[in-house]
Amino acid sequence: MEYIRENGRQIPVAYCAQVGIAGGGPAGAMAAIAAGRAGARTLLIERANCAGGIWTSGLFSWMLDVTNKGGLLRELMERIRDKGEGDFGRAGNFLTFPETLKRELDDMLLDAGVNILYHTQVAGAVRDGRRLTHALMESKAGRQAAAGDVFIDATGDGDLSALAGCRFSIGNDAGVTQPASLIAIVTGIRAEDMRRFNSALTYENGQNAKTLLLAEMARAGFTPSYKLPCLMHVRGDVWLMMTTHSYGIDPLDPASLTEKTIEARRELYRQEQALRALGGVWRDMRIVATAPCIGIREGRRILGKYTVTAEDALAGRAHEDAVCRVQYPLDVHPLEAGRSAETELKGLKSKPFDIPLRALESADIDNLLLAGRLISGDFYAHSSYRVTGDAATIGEAAGACAARRAAPQVPR
Repeated sequence: MEYIRENGRQIPVAYCAQVGIAGGGPAGAMAAIAAGRAGARTLLIERANCAGGIWTSGLFSWMLDVTNKGGLLRELMERIRDKGEGDFGRAGNFLTFPETLKRELDDMLLDAGVNILYHTQVAGAVRDGRRLTHALMESKAGRQAAAGDVFIDATGDGDLSALAGCRFSIGNDAGVTQPASLIAIVTGIRAEDMRRFNSALTYENGQNAKTLLLAEMARAGFTPSYKLPCLMHVRGDVWLMMTTHSYGIDPLDPASLTEKTIEARRELYRQEQALRALGGVWRDMRIVATAPCIGIREGRRILGKYTVTAEDALAGRAHEDAVCRVQYPLDVHPLEAGRSAETELKGLKSKPFDIPLRALESADIDNLLLAGRLISGDFYAHSSYRVTGDAATIGEAAGACAARRAAPQVPR
């Protein structure tokens, strides 16, 4: 590869915060709200035009593993429920509109006094020994720096930590990650006609809605890349559609992300055309939007002071410094086409287990906390705690902890 040398330049320190948070997904948004409410001067840096991450930019507004969660996540769900824009579905998971989440998170962040910086990508890090002093950012304003007392990496893929030189793992022992899925919003199908295909409902008469949808696609002459395709009814004639698997994706390579996104978008179009050709309940089906960001299940896992393992999940291990109780099962999607989740899991079955605060503390940088699916864990444990109900709860804990460390006067 050819290299060039960029001329040295002065970078303006445009922002200064007690708590600086990179990434505004479920974990980062909750971290920012928690830190702001605790009285810390808080900056949230997010590359998209909204908070929420996979909930909003990824259009997957189905919150998993929420039944035992309180705090900010419970508050968010209650705000949405009170407005009649969301409710609990199968297994207690919560489903709403992506746009509703954008609005509610904006309001909660602003009410907490958070300085929100959308349209901004974390692009570098400055260290002084074992301390992170600045996050470097790129935006329409050019390159800028944000100074902070404590930082939280909530980028999903561990971008800030990696840029700062932290150690990390990715994928299984061979470095293979779980497939991604591109989510779509679908209209033109009536809920009363489609109940048996609605994955958000409790399965009726032992029939799995995903299996029934797969059979319907086969009747249309199409085999989806995701063999457990999902349609989830939100409200009215609005549905979420998760029916693709992008195998072999490299979540850290923009060329791979581009290729797999285009492939998935084309597959969704072919699925739409095949189902509409069946007529009947499908005749007016229409994909009205595909997600701006493909749904990444797995990126970097940053090394912390404790690594959550499969053994922790299998044993249902508890910790004195627990910040989140994970109830979601181990969930490894097939790593290659033609394989099954059962093959990947090798019969492993988890019990509810704790995420300790130590798994949120970077092993390499003293003032860096981790939040969301990038916390310190192994491949199998990650497949459980990666879902957004846990990510949000972990994020709230990280934000509260960061505020205490940055501003010792903040009540414990």
